[in-house]
Amino acid sequence: MNKQIMMKKIVFFALMAVVAAPLLFIQTAYAAIVINEIVVGGAQRMPDEDGDNQDWVELYNTRNAVNLSGMYLTDDENNFYKWALPNITLGEGQFLIVFCSGKDRNDSSGNLHTNFGLGSGEPVMLFDEDDGKLDEVTYEQTLTIPEDNALGRLPDGASDFIALPIASPGLPNIDPDDSLPGIVINEIMASNKNTLEFPSESGEYPDWIELYNPDSFAVNIKGYRIYSDDKAWKFTESQIIPSGGYLIVYANKADVQSPPQTDFKISSSGDTIRLEDQLGNTLDTVVCPALSSDTSYGRIPDGGASLAVMTDATPAAVNQSIVVGSEETELNNNAQYIVINEVVTSNKGCATDEDNESGDWIELYNISST
Repeated sequence: MNKQIMMKKIVFFALMAVVAAPLLFIQTAYAAIVINEIVVGGAQRMPDEDGDNQDWVELYNTRNAVNLSGMYLTDDENNFYKWALPNITLGEGQFLIVFCSGKDRNDSSGNLHTNFGLGSGEPVMLFDEDDGKLDEVTYEQTLTIPEDNALGRLPDGASDFIALPIASPGLPNIDPDDSLPGIVINEIMASNKNTLEFPSESGEYPDWIELYNPDSFAVNIKGYRIYSDDKAWKFTESQIIPSGGYLIVYANKADVQSPPQTDFKISSSGDTIRLEDQLGNTLDTVVCPALSSDTSYGRIPDGGASLAVMTDATPAAVNQSIVVGSEETELNNNAQYIVINEVVTSNKGCATDEDNESGDWIELYNISST
């Protein structure tokens, strides 16, 4: 690229910046890679590999696969090439998270860190060495961008940015007009003797709580809190539950993030388990009754409103077994097809038993084909 062409581009970009100054962002029509979401300060910062909470930006590819070599992120209009993106390819519809930490790491085998940080009111810009400025976003807390909100495009890759109460790093942005993510407390075991062995310690059987995602999209539960009565434990690291997926949280007082282990245990004589999102909204509350050993309390079906004691616990699997009153009934693969089909409570002679008496009756029906 000769100096004359480069000078024309610099002048053009300067004019475009003046014209677009009142806008929140700038995007050229041909840009496939865009800044899709950004967090500066607040509760939705993410911990990096060193355990430090960081501001971050999310890049998103709106079109065919693109190699990021030759692209740069910067917070300085006078230095287009401040931090180089690594030689990696981003496929169509894929996301890339970059921490704006000042740690200057661009090895594609690990987390990416710019050599600059961000502050409210400061821009972050995406440049290409051939095409110039591709995108620019300025995050600033205002009445329309409250504290602890992310700023993102909706839908992903769209032209407009809006405030996002729930950040979704590396995942599709969540429309704030939709209901809150529906993560539920799906099953609880308060006295685990032989049901689920802890994955890294042979012979250890801690209490556990199963979370379930009934939504059609994956949810990152970083920042969520889970309570046992008034004791709270927080997910401080990213933990993604896929659509239709489960997450087992061990209640063993270990206070560890991976695998998730709370700093409390569950009372087998009865407990109240509650789940909050990162903004303090209560997503679910389950009042768990007293449970005998290796008996759980869960939703049937998964994510449903009905809860029952289960004789056959199903950690990280579909709930199937229940206890009715004090009589145990195991809902096996065949019994799930048997339904109560008809009931008569005042039989005046429509059916008689072997003693020729007209008692009340219940009809069972097999809904399967066998």
